[in-house]
Amino acid sequence: MRLTPLRGRSAGLFAVISVLAMAAFYEITEWWIALAAPPELGGAYLGSQGDVWDAQQDMLMDLVGAIAGVLVLSRAHERALRDTQAARRGPGR
Repeated sequence: MRLTPLRGRSAGLFAVISVLAMAAFYEITEWWIALAAPPELGGAYLGSQGDVWDAQQDMLMDLVGAIAGVLVLSRAHERALRDTQAARRGPGR
C-alpha cells in the first residue's frame, strides 16, 4: 500500500477484483485439466463435486469472503499504515 497510490475504496476494490481474478483463474484451470484428461477421468474429476453450479458457487463465496474481508479489515489496515508512517517521521513531526 505504501508503494501504490491506491487508498481507501480503490484499494478495497482492487483487493476484491484480485480475489475474483484468482478464483476465475483457478476455475478455468480446473476446467482445462478436465479437458486434458481422458473423457472418463475428466468427467469423474469435475463430477466429484456433484454439482453443476460448483464453479459459480465457489466464485460467489470468494466474492462474499473478499467483500467481508475488506469491510472488516480496511479500517484496521488504514490505521496501521498511518501509525507506521507516523513512526517513520519520528516524534515531534
